[in-house]
Amino acid sequence: MLSRSAQANGCFEYPVSHAWLGNLRTVSFDILVNVSYSVNTTFTSGEGTMERVEKIEEVIKLQREVDRVRGQYELDVWMNLSLTIAQLKSLFFISDQGCTSPSNLAAALKVTPTNTTGIVDRLVKQGLVSRTENAEDRRMLLLRATAKGEELVATLRQRRKGHMYEALARMSGDELASLARGLTSLIRAGRAHAA
Repeated sequence: MLSRSAQANGCFEYPVSHAWLGNLRTVSFDILVNVSYSVNTTFTSGEGTMERVEKIEEVIKLQREVDRVRGQYELDVWMNLSLTIAQLKSLFFISDQGCTSPSNLAAALKVTPTNTTGIVDRLVKQGLVSRTENAEDRRMLLLRATAKGEELVATLRQRRKGHMYEALARMSGDELASLARGLTSLIRAGRAHAA
């Protein structure tokens, strides 16, 4: 947790969401796998059980195909990055937090603070992250995405959104409504499973 002095420097403590830290493209797939596992282990008998499990497996396969199709569009952007996955995760986390500490970054990545030192060093060297001392507590370092880092994060998010928008624009109104209902149900089920 950030100290009050860190908060006075414009840093605020936000609940850490680890959902995006795994694979940036397959968060919903992870929810589907968990829900599928839950269904397979919960519904072992009863009418329609096999049919239900088959439908769940079909949805999981379709989600994998969606990820594959999206990946084709995103590959050109990601292949041109000179960042490792750990550096990219760190940059997204720092950007999302606005301001954070190395220990919070380590907790989000589920590694020791020592392991994040090299990652942050390379992000600072590339001009994507700034690392400054806390004016009120010099033992504490504060991490922020630079303008260049924020621009990169925004570009990656916008490219992803643009490709999705173009794909969704090809669907009919009824198809979009059905998809929205299905995704809403998936989110609801995923949240209930996580609770």
